Amino acid sequence: MWSVALPAIGAGVLLALVWWAAGDGCTWVPRVVVPLVLAGAAAGSFIASIGLPEWPLAQKWHGLVWVFGAIAAAGMLDGALRAGDWAARLVVACVAGGAAAWLLHLPDTPPLAVGMAVGGLTYVGGMLDSSGRGVPILAGIWAGGAALSLLILVAASMTVSLIAGAVSATAALVVLVGILLRGRAVWRSGGGGAAGGGLLAALALTGWSYDYDIVPLWAWWAGVAGFPIACMLELGSLEKWHGVMSGLARTGVLVAPPVAAIVLNWDAIQGAFSG
Repeated sequence: MWSVALPAIGAGVLLALVWWAAGDGCTWVPRVVVPLVLAGAAAGSFIASIGLPEWPLAQKWHGLVWVFGAIAAAGMLDGALRAGDWAARLVVACVAGGAAAWLLHLPDTPPLAVGMAVGGLTYVGGMLDSSGRGVPILAGIWAGGAALSLLILVAASMTVSLIAGAVSATAALVVLVGILLRGRAVWRSGGGGAAGGGLLAALALTGWSYDYDIVPLWAWWAGVAGFPIACMLELGSLEKWHGVMSGLARTGVLVAPPVAAIVLNWDAIQGAFSG
């Protein structure tokens, strides 16, 4: 309740208020506020579980909460950029990756790897989002967050599992609020791609670094694989799809890898719940 439902509901209420105040004519405000509520829900879940950590950190993974702040800032900057502005998005992603490398020190995980993973998925998510793929990207964040939440639970890290669950629930609420307030226009809105990619990368790395060979390595990759796969296909076959079928195809590409990670590890997930 405190670590998943309340952060997600709070994020949804904030989003609804901002979208309602901005009105239908404003396009950049919705794109900027979505990264804020996604990262805010993650930070709220962290604080609800263990409080705001002091510096220096008592445990290495506690740097997550500060990384969430950096990802929120990067996502908001990305949301304000023009479509196709790949160079500026690359700079924003590099800054987010550099902040993650500095703030998040995980066991047996080089800071360079942390920075490259967070920065890389921030960039990929931002490039996908820049072409107006609102609902498919949020569906990918929802599925990726849900898959990582379950996999991290199998790896016996309850707090990080709840954070991933809060991100997943918030992505679903963003879609719901968007449908209620913006109708069909929500399919053309966006703004959460960069933040969602960065959040999923940080959570996947944290879960993997504290996993002692319980979850297969490929499952961690599958939890976030929808973003790079969709980005590669966007340059080819997906670019030719339009209308409703375009949204459904992109949603399928983004959702399929995390769903596969859940299905193929279902026995272990059931064991984690029963244990």
